[in-house]
Parts: sequence; structure tokens; C-alpha cells
Amino acid sequence: MASALVHRIKSIASMVALCAIVIAVNVFDLGMTQRVPNAHAAARLQLDKDLAHEGVTCEKWGMRTGTGNYTACIADLNEIRVKHDKRHVHIEGNRRDGLTVLF
Repeated sequence: MASALVHRIKSIASMVALCAIVIAVNVFDLGMTQRVPNAHAAARLQLDKDLAHEGVTCEKWGMRTGTGNYTACIADLNEIRVKHDKRHVHIEGNRRDGLTVLF
């Protein structure tokens, strides 16, 4: 009788531990999903700053905004960025190209 009681207590303790783990994982997941929109907004803001800085780079080299040379410069910079991103994706652990779909 005592061993049955011990077995039952162990069984209940295992179920409580499992439920606690499931609850903890769900709370963590909920917290992460709350942060995702903020992370996307921060990434978009950083991208906008980077693009604005590239425009300053073209102006630095004497190409005024709205001219054909300026447009060509921005197109060249975009091409360079795309090539860089394609090369950079192959670095282990970098998942940036997967995230661009979310923007």
C-alpha cells in the first residue's frame, strides 16, 4: 500500500512539473510575440537611417538629389547592398535574408 502511495505521489509530481514547464514555455512565447513588432519597427527605422546615409554618400561625391547621377548612384548602392546581403547570408548563423520577408 505504501509503495502504491509513493508511486501515485511521484506520478502527480511529474504531471505538476510537466504542466509548469508547458506554462513557462507558453509565457516565454507570449513575451517573444509581444516583442516582435517592436523589433520589426526598430529594424525598419535602422534601414531607413541607412538608406538616408547612402543618399548623403552620393551627395558627398557631388551628386545632387534629383539628378540622373544621384539616381544612378543610389541604384549602384542598392546593387552593392544586394550583392553584399547574398554573400553575407552564407555566413553561419546569419538569417537576415529570411527576415526581409517580414518587412
